[in-house]
Amino acid sequence: VSDGCGQNVGLSRAGAPVLAFFPAALASTDGYRHTGELGMEIEARESFEVKRLGRAVTLGQAKLFKATAVTMWGIDGTKLASVSLGPDSEVVGGYAYGAIPSPLLVETCKLYRITTILSDFGQDEFSSDFIYSP
Repeated sequence: VSDGCGQNVGLSRAGAPVLAFFPAALASTDGYRHTGELGMEIEARESFEVKRLGRAVTLGQAKLFKATAVTMWGIDGTKLASVSLGPDSEVVGGYAYGAIPSPLLVETCKLYRITTILSDFGQDEFSSDFIYSP
């Protein structure tokens, strides 16, 4: 079914399981060639609330080595939510997560950016396998 934005909408019945944002387990990380902000742009196929932000933990590690910010931005550059993640952050499925102060509504057909800050040759690498085309 078209969503009106040039994409498709997946329909599910009440009580169906909620799928994770990342469709597969973390398979690779990289981090030796970038210093600064790095992230991805997403387009919402349906409206939903974001309650936590996360970033990849270096493959094979149990936690992040140092604290860094993860930020969600509007396409116009407005900072919508940010969280500091570090060695004490909860890790699930290879990603460290932190709760944002209040839920953020992501709206259908709108573009958003999610970024984190990296240091060249830092111990905390970024996920190099999050590109997903359903």
